[in-house]
Amino acid sequence: MAPLLFKPKTAKTAVPTPVLVIAKEDTETSAAAIGKLLNLKELRMASEDLMKDVMPGVETKDDR
Repeated sequence: MAPLLFKPKTAKTAVPTPVLVIAKEDTETSAAAIGKLLNLKELRMASEDLMKDVMPGVETKDDR
């Protein structure tokens, strides 16, 4: 299983509401489809800083 953390488009001053998706590693995921399902605008992969804030201890590409 692989955790994927997305962030919707928000105003610069707004606090983003992250979206955590847990999927099998071979599952195709579409940020656009997930965003449409959740009625969120322009989901994109979260930054590594946000990942570490939301999921402390998560390994990022900088940690490898």
